[in-house]
Amino acid sequence: MNFLKYKVCLILPFCFVFSGCRKNASGSGGKAQITGYVELTGVVDGINVNQARISNNTVVYIKYGATSFPGTDVSQYDSQQNVDSKGNFDFGLMFEGNYYLYVTGDYFAPNSYYYAVAGGTQVNINTRKANLNYDIAVSVVKP
Repeated sequence: MNFLKYKVCLILPFCFVFSGCRKNASGSGGKAQITGYVELTGVVDGINVNQARISNNTVVYIKYGATSFPGTDVSQYDSQQNVDSKGNFDFGLMFEGNYYLYVTGDYFAPNSYYYAVAGGTQVNINTRKANLNYDIAVSVVKP
């Protein structure tokens, strides 16, 4: 009977330790962070635009566990956030894993026209407390 008590006392702590481990599963709740800003690159109305920060009506979507572009259907993404007035975004408290960041929004050109823009990038968090900076280049979407 005493042998059984010792066995339980030795095995029970291991159960708690291994049940608390998380195996590289993407998602929120961790200690890593993905920050950056959205910028327009390319040609708009014959004008070469480089590193113009985007802010009007721009949303950054994130897909957990993605190693490639999941597509343009934003309902398939796991979370989203609007960029701030300078085009910055911040996904905090992320776990290690693979993610895809997809951006849709508008660029308000100096000629007073709005242009739809889109773009994205794949992100890999490989350390628990990573602080990654990914600036996402977008381009004008052809109608």
